[in-house]
Amino acid sequence: MNNPTTKSLRKYGPVLIVDDEKEIGEILGEMFEPNFEKVILCTNAQEAIGATKATQFSMIVCDINMPGLSGEQMVRQLRASGDLTPVIFVTGAATTSCFRRALNLGVSDVFEKPFDADHILSSVDRILEIEKRRQKLYMDIGQNILTPEEIKRKRKY
Repeated sequence: MNNPTTKSLRKYGPVLIVDDEKEIGEILGEMFEPNFEKVILCTNAQEAIGATKATQFSMIVCDINMPGLSGEQMVRQLRASGDLTPVIFVTGAATTSCFRRALNLGVSDVFEKPFDADHILSSVDRILEIEKRRQKLYMDIGQNILTPEEIKRKRKY
């Protein structure tokens, strides 16, 4: 699978998938594999936190309800440590409360199982495009390339 044609189609860095249901993680992994340089699967949040210390991920896709440390608790720990990697939650029971908590954690999107691959992949593209723009804006600000007026205008995006 590492032929030059396949590799040239990949447009994102590594993705971390965290789901206690191994089959769901594998399905997500197969969905994301063509667009990410590497797919790492973890079956619990503790293992995933360890993976984030070893690898900088482009995105994390995480189940909310898992035994032990939940997806929400994992994201809280990551955010507390300064990790701002975009996160998508997948869950078997999406509620208004679930969406509200996800927003408060800075989670980019929430999908209910069973999920539609096209919807998730288009969300990933949108989220990672926004992330790319955010990083460019911070780089431009850090290098004093932008005037205060340009910064205000670009932050609206």
